[in-house]
Amino acid sequence: MLEIKGNETYIGVSIFVFVVTLLLISKLFKKPNKSNKSSSSSTKNITNSKDSNTEEIKEEREKKKATTDGNAEANSKPTIQQHKLFFKSLRAGDVVNSLKLSPDGKYLSLCGSERSVKMFIYETMIGSNKTPPQSFSLQLPFDNATCISWGSNGSQLVLYAVLNESKKLIAFNVLDQKNSQGKSYEQLWSVPLEQKSEIKSICSSDKSPYILTCGEDTVVKIWSLKGQLVQTINTSQIKAYMASMSPDGRFFSLATFSSEVKVFEALKKKDGQIDQCKRVMSLSGFKMSIHSVSFNSDGLKIVTSSKDQSIKLYSLNVKYSLDVDPELLYSVTSNFGVIDMISVSPDDQVIAAANQKYLCFMEFSNGSVIDSIELIGINKINSMVWSKDSQYLIAGGDDKQLYFFNNPKKLK
Repeated sequence: MLEIKGNETYIGVSIFVFVVTLLLISKLFKKPNKSNKSSSSSTKNITNSKDSNTEEIKEEREKKKATTDGNAEANSKPTIQQHKLFFKSLRAGDVVNSLKLSPDGKYLSLCGSERSVKMFIYETMIGSNKTPPQSFSLQLPFDNATCISWGSNGSQLVLYAVLNESKKLIAFNVLDQKNSQGKSYEQLWSVPLEQKSEIKSICSSDKSPYILTCGEDTVVKIWSLKGQLVQTINTSQIKAYMASMSPDGRFFSLATFSSEVKVFEALKKKDGQIDQCKRVMSLSGFKMSIHSVSFNSDGLKIVTSSKDQSIKLYSLNVKYSLDVDPELLYSVTSNFGVIDMISVSPDDQVIAAANQKYLCFMEFSNGSVIDSIELIGINKINSMVWSKDSQYLIAGGDDKQLYFFNNPKKLK
């Protein structure tokens, strides 16, 4: 009996152990299930994070694609170098504030921020690009020039310059050969301008018996070729942008804030020296201020550009002494915005008209557009001048480059 009871006890204990074991195993299986849920949740978070990152990457790629497409569209515009009228560009060596060609066409001169006037030998500029153009620097006395102009004292070419800080008008003989000091120039004279406002223009020519300086305050001063002040004229037009003189020096005019263009005539003494200048005509018909004026080769026609986007050609060949007004030959509206600068070619065939975005060439006879160039990549044009033979228009500005453009009527 005792043995049987021992077996029953053994069996009971075995059953108890088995049940406990099952419970433990059950618990062990439940723990992995919780871990799996956590792992699943983590996996979902990772997936969501990946999806989020994928969206961000996709958006970034789309932005880059849009930028690339924008750049491609901008780059698809032809540069000036690709235009048929572009001839060449050269380093100016300085910012170009004023650009002038000597009367004989030998020198292309420019002034900017340096204390000198850069003098290029023009014929060496239009040759091969492999050979740098010949030039020399006309040194200024401890100052830079804001504007320059060419004239003559009869036997030699003379360069006039307005000095920036010292406020002086200075003249140099430009020599055919170097002097004993090895220089190609020599100073003639220097006089104080005695004008507080900025000088916007200096005008002279090899046929003119006087020099003209024009201040931003519209005060014009007339100087003899020896630097003597002859006359001061206050045109009372609020603000001047520039002045222009006819090639023979007979007439001059100002582009001002006023909507009226005043034309002055220079009167000479019996010996040919300057006597005085007086207002003889006015150009009207403008709605806004005048930005630029330019005379043709004989000085009997004048082109104007206005803030109202009009470009007008007038004939001055009238009996103004009998109060006959200048004759308006035509008026056209610019399709390129307000024109800042205009210049008539020496052969009276073409008008060059420019602002900071476009350069266009127009028929002098009727004002129709011949061709135009969008000035992509050029940083502000400050000055432009025609070659003596009207073959090229040369322009320069803040980017220290000189740009040569073909005359469309001479392009073969």
